Amino acid sequence: MEIFSPLAFVWFGPVDDVSGIANVNRNIILAMMHMGINVRCEPFIAQWSHLKADLSKEKLSMLEEAKQNNSIKSKYFVGVWSIPPHYLGQTESNARINVSYSLFESNNIPLNWVGKLNHPQISEVWVPCSFQVEAYRRGGIQSGKVKKLPMGVDTDEFVPQGEHMVFPEQIRDAFKFLTVMDVSHRKYPELLLKAYFEEFANQEDTVLIFKGYTGSADEGSRNYIRN
Repeated sequence: MEIFSPLAFVWFGPVDDVSGIANVNRNIILAMMHMGINVRCEPFIAQWSHLKADLSKEKLSMLEEAKQNNSIKSKYFVGVWSIPPHYLGQTESNARINVSYSLFESNNIPLNWVGKLNHPQISEVWVPCSFQVEAYRRGGIQSGKVKKLPMGVDTDEFVPQGEHMVFPEQIRDAFKFLTVMDVSHRKYPELLLKAYFEEFANQEDTVLIFKGYTGSADEGSRNYIRN
């Protein structure tokens, strides 16, 4: 009977650029496709960063297939809005339910998210970890709506083997800390640097490797990071 047809997913959000949000979206979509789950990709916000991700031909082909997927029937899919919630507007009326999937790297959430996420058109709010469950509840999101949905790891891509960074000889044997971040107020890089230099100022056997970027690649953004 048609009523028992498996649910599909329509995933709203950027997928093509280097931003973290696009990276999350495309890897979830690709994983669902590998699992045989019927999914369509709706970029919604075309790109979060103007820098395109360097993807293999196979991944580009699969993402294009997901964008062109017209096989999903009305009321037989879950609409997942993987975008910052302040962009939420009219959700997909043909979806069985609509879900918001997001995170905010803090112990609370912006005030302008609360009304959007508590709106009846959003059935559930998915976040990646317990810390975010508490942050969203603390911010005022209805407790029963917030669900933990951890992110996975592509163990074909993230492996110990492969090309390694070559370090200068003077730090080759040092204990190395690595941070990769969008250099913005929300991430608070100044606090990380302050903590590192306070703790390790007199220890020559440690080094902090700071890989930073902003949404733009212009010289002003580069100078901001250098400063």
